[in-house]
Amino acid sequence: MRSAALTLAVLVLVTGFCGFSGYSSAATSKAVVTTHGARLNVRTGPSMDYRVITSLSNGTTVTVTGSSESWYRISYGSGKSGYVYGSYLRLAGDTVSYPVTAKVTSGGVPLNLRQKATTASGVLAKIPRGSSIRITGKYNSSWYSAEYNGKKGYVYASYIIIPSDTGSASSGSGSSGGSTVSSTPACAYPKISLDVPLYSQFDSRWAGLKMGRSYATIADSGCVVCGMAQIETYLSGTQVTPSAMLKRLSFDGDGRVYWPAGYRAYSGSAYLSAIYTQLQNGNPVLVGGFTPSGKQHWILVTGYNKNGNSLSASNFVINDCSGRYSTLAAYQSVYSRFYKIVYKNSK
Repeated sequence: MRSAALTLAVLVLVTGFCGFSGYSSAATSKAVVTTHGARLNVRTGPSMDYRVITSLSNGTTVTVTGSSESWYRISYGSGKSGYVYGSYLRLAGDTVSYPVTAKVTSGGVPLNLRQKATTASGVLAKIPRGSSIRITGKYNSSWYSAEYNGKKGYVYASYIIIPSDTGSASSGSGSSGGSTVSSTPACAYPKISLDVPLYSQFDSRWAGLKMGRSYATIADSGCVVCGMAQIETYLSGTQVTPSAMLKRLSFDGDGRVYWPAGYRAYSGSAYLSAIYTQLQNGNPVLVGGFTPSGKQHWILVTGYNKNGNSLSASNFVINDCSGRYSTLAAYQSVYSRFYKIVYKNSK
């Protein structure tokens, strides 16, 4: 791909691919049935419409093999399997007694309360950072079931601080007595995870759409379009698909997109620090780079996965349109010539 200059009307030629994340999946792990006395129905599929196979008593240990919306797929007994409602399982290592009043982390944009435990689901409410929220259960390693202002849904676990003293269940009507909220790890660069969806250039709904009046399609050269669609979806809390993003953009005759107003860029040597600062501000960050031969590709940085006192490209988590790379370091092992970062300031 070709390089481009950047102003607010700068041109870039974009390539890459992405996949749309619609399901929430749980890694295989042990869990305990937690029904406070009642038996838990096991069904043939992930909804109340499916037939009940059996029921499990409170305290039964099962193996979680996956999840679909509000349901876990489990194995139990001697090779038997089925689905149970996720709120009635406690994952191994989770010592919290639910429900409990917790805190949303401070800083950045509001936290989305979603209808289902997936970034593709609709948003029920936007919860200001620093707010109290009632956590009703742990859906999986990434999501909690929660209640906020009378609405029930799911929140991304990385943004929730559970009180350190959870020996007894909270009433959910206020802070939990003498318990204290655990503090952010004492390090210069704590973990950050932004709940950003992923779109595919090869999705049939928009893969063949042309970039302006050129012959280039989103499937051919749409990584920046898909990246901006992810940013707009995340910052607005409403789904902005690549096809919808196309209607907001302008292109030159070769299919190179003009950056819209509101997007900013940085091309200095301290770009790792600049990326981290934007993540702290709640802004996903597009990163553009070249291979030694001049091929260009853009990815979207969505988080930092390790507490530490120094920054490393290997700890930056990315949405890569091609699905080839999961960290900034892996991407840069191929696209080794840094070009610039681009982001939209949410404040």
